[in-house]
This record gives sequence, C-alpha cells and structure tokens, in this order.
Amino acid sequence: MRFGNVSGADTSLEDASQPSTASGDAVRPAVSLSGGVAYVAGEDGLKAVDTGASSVKWSVNTTYQAERGGFGTRRAAPLVVAGQGGTTVFAAYDRTIPGQGTMPARAAIEVLAVDAASGKAAWHAEFMPTPSSRIEGSGLAADENVAPKVIAADTASVVITADETTYVVDRTTRALRWQHKDFSAVSVTDGVVAGGEAAGQAGMGGPARGPGARQRATPLDGGELRRKGPRFAGRAGTGGGQRPREPGAG
Repeated sequence: MRFGNVSGADTSLEDASQPSTASGDAVRPAVSLSGGVAYVAGEDGLKAVDTGASSVKWSVNTTYQAERGGFGTRRAAPLVVAGQGGTTVFAAYDRTIPGQGTMPARAAIEVLAVDAASGKAAWHAEFMPTPSSRIEGSGLAADENVAPKVIAADTASVVITADETTYVVDRTTRALRWQHKDFSAVSVTDGVVAGGEAAGQAGMGGPARGPGARQRATPLDGGELRRKGPRFAGRAGTGGGQRPREPGAG
C-alpha cells in the first residue's frame, strides 16, 4: 500500500496491507489517516508514519507476538481518538498467550492504546474472546474482516467488536463490563452502543445480514436504556449476557 503527498513523493505502508482470502490480489488496509499521519495496525503492533516526510514517527509492539504463517494475522484499522489530554490511538489484536507450567496456551484479544504525540503506550488490556454462534459453529466468515476492532473509546470504556461479538472493557479495571455474542457494534452515541444482531445461524452471510438480522442498541454501563432512540433501544445484562430488546418489549 502506498500514499502520495503534495511533494510527489510516495510513502510505502507495507504493514498496512493484509491479503484477502477470497479476492485474488486484493488487500484490505489496516490504516487510519489523521493530521498527515498514517496510523498502522501492523502484524506486531501500532506504528505511526509521517506521510509528508515518509518517515516512521514511532512504533509500539503488543505484549504478545503475532502468529506467523498463512495469510498472517487478521487486523482492522486503528481508532484515533482526540481528547482534552491529547490524541490516543487504539487497536485490537488476536493473540495467543503462551502456556505456563500446567496452564495451557489460550486465545486472547489484546487491546493497545498509544499516545499519538509521544509514541508511548498509554493503556493495555486483554481478555478471552467469545466468537459468535455463527462463526463458532461453522468456522466460516466468508471474506469478511471480522478481526478485532476498537469501535469507540472514552475515559471510562473501550468498545471492541470481533467475530460478531461486542465487548465493553472498563478503562480503570481493564476488566470486561459485558459482552454480547451475535451482536456487532458499529457506533456509540451518548453512552449507547448501536449495531446489528445476527440471526445466530451458521452461514456465509456477513454480520447482521440475512434472514433474522436486526438492529440493536444497548447502554455502555449494562443497565436499562431509559431514553429510547427513534428506531431501536435495548437492554444489556452485566453477567448473564442478556440480549438487547426492542422498545415496548415486555
């Protein structure tokens, strides 16, 4: 992947490309542009590239190494969040935590946040993934990019979606507040997570597509959604993973 700038020079972002498993030579970028900087979710972690100077500003690796081979690791574009304290870049990764002693290796989603100005790691969390019923039951996701992706972040929570499951992580404790299988978050507004709920059946359709797919929303804190939106609203369980509900549902 390459970017051109006003001076005519090209910036190569090899780490930003990942092959498409079903589309020949097509690639799916894992890069976000902001203020003349390309933030890249590479195989090993986050990297910032000055597109004007064609130089790497900083790079920060994840705690756990990426698995090599095949098509490489699945990655999604980072999320760039501007706040009063500065700009922070978030990305999420599929990782395997090595086993120790009698404890076997285990899969994890690792979330990394880096201060955009200094390049210093600002926050980190990891948790065990729970793939959607559709993907878990069939192992199929067609050619969709269902890689871990940070959807939104503020001072209290980080919202991640991966394999058609949505997770909300507490910024202070780094623990999961709640998670919903078969629910892919797409946005967060006024503390409400909105997205699509799949039918939960194995198949080749994408997230929240096909028969039975529904739009859903749920509060970040896992409580009752008191102010219902114009089209849909919902409720989220804190421990048992209750499904969101439609307005007027009993």
